Amino acid sequence: MALAPRSDASAASHERSADPGTDTGDRHDVEDPPSTGGRHDVEDPPRRSRLAVLTVFVTFGIMVGSWLSRVPDVKTRLELGDAVWGRLGTVSALGSLAVMLLSTAIISRVGARRMSRITMLLCAGIGPSMAFAPEPLLLVIAMIAWSMSASALQPAANSAGVVVERAYARPIMSNFHAGWSLGALVGGLLGTLAARLGIAPGPQLLATNVVLVLALGLTTRWLPADEPVPAGVRAGPVFTAQLGLLAVLGFSSAIGEGIVSGWAGIYVNETLGAGAAAGALIFSCITASQLAGRLVGDRALQWLGHARFLRTIPLLGGLGLTAGLAVGTPAAAFVGFALVALGLSCVTPTVYGAAGNQPGIPSGQAIATLTIAAWPAFFAGPWLVGEISDATSLRSGLLVVVIATGVISLFARLAHFPTPGNGPSH
Repeated sequence: MALAPRSDASAASHERSADPGTDTGDRHDVEDPPSTGGRHDVEDPPRRSRLAVLTVFVTFGIMVGSWLSRVPDVKTRLELGDAVWGRLGTVSALGSLAVMLLSTAIISRVGARRMSRITMLLCAGIGPSMAFAPEPLLLVIAMIAWSMSASALQPAANSAGVVVERAYARPIMSNFHAGWSLGALVGGLLGTLAARLGIAPGPQLLATNVVLVLALGLTTRWLPADEPVPAGVRAGPVFTAQLGLLAVLGFSSAIGEGIVSGWAGIYVNETLGAGAAAGALIFSCITASQLAGRLVGDRALQWLGHARFLRTIPLLGGLGLTAGLAVGTPAAAFVGFALVALGLSCVTPTVYGAAGNQPGIPSGQAIATLTIAAWPAFFAGPWLVGEISDATSLRSGLLVVVIATGVISLFARLAHFPTPGNGPSH
């Protein structure tokens, strides 16, 4: 999917769509070009396209949450040790990297709309096979296939979100990512309930995904149409100075998110001695804080502006974590991790939105390039904290998250953030 050059007429249409309450009667959704007559069964801005993209994010979140909540059952049934499970995760992650490298070219040829549909169906179909796998070899094959499908879905779904955001002419990407967070919470609750009822992971994931596919079938026809690729744009990763700055922001955010999700529970449980229940509860606390941040993030972006938002909010979250670590009590840890999760919650959707609106670059290619750049962070961050923790303490290692928020604040001063319909925001 690509960005199309904006004519004066299209710019005027974008200005009209800035007011969600204004119905000009000109178009049905993003895939219908502006028209001056005869269309009375349409709406502006494209609420159906927005619903379709939001459905993709929510359903994918439910799939992820459902699977992660049943991982302990699958691991126990196959009698897999921690080391073996870690290797399976690494192998599947390498498979996802291969797809990320290809997706920058594929998305320009296939289009984000079709790519979203195909990859969502693949994720829904492959997901239960991971839970049904009777042996480790078949499990790793299923995990690789699922990880590859999910990695191809990410730039496609975000690219579709950028198209809808551009039609609204105001930030809405955080709202889509809030849908993913909500879906992950719902999926986790479904998995927990199924486990309590004695339902095996395979049947639970199969039944869940059948319902999700039906929901997708009702809404994905409203996904926004793909825009034409500008002439002269080559398929594959794209590199510009501005995309490089956005990649640093995305990488730093991924470092922070990966460390918080991977080490917060261990810090509370082992370092502070609060127990396993508290270690599990803090993950829900972090997820809820992230969801809350994304629900209000779009309004905060409109109020502060993209650059000022990224200069201040993540850094304030980092300072909150610093205070929580300094106090050194379980209650302070909960507050500190919740604050940093809140501060980082909107960085990724904001960066994706800015990348998708870079002039002259197809949004799908730009977002896929940023996805590749952020991928190593999810491995580098937890590894770095582990090394620092062994040498000093886990409390010291967690300061890497604080450093990451400082990097975001610094580079946000250098980057430009094109906003839908308004040009660059400094």
